[in-house]
Amino acid sequence: MEHQLFIQYLLFGLGVLGLLALAAPTLIWRNTSETTRLLRELLEEQETANDLNAAILRRLERIEQRLPPAAPEITVEAPPPPGPDDDFGPDEDWTAEERECEDASTKDRDAEPS
Repeated sequence: MEHQLFIQYLLFGLGVLGLLALAAPTLIWRNTSETTRLLRELLEEQETANDLNAAILRRLERIEQRLPPAAPEITVEAPPPPGPDDDFGPDEDWTAEERECEDASTKDRDAEPS
């Protein structure tokens, strides 16, 4: 009895393996053909994108040829590095008028009620 059950399981397993052996090439062929189709579509889209990019580049070159010559670049010099007088205090070269304005604004600020 056990021997017969073993043979049934063995035959069932071999049958499943046989079905897989028949189905696997079909699935592989189907996936390969689907992959080939997708790659073909991707290649067509890439060619279309390349054509569009080439057309854009040609138009940009035509536009660039019509433009006047480029203006010289404007350069900005960096400010000088801070010196010994840059301590955020009053500078010695202030005029009397500037000192009066600063003193007046300080007095106004101090006079405001808190």
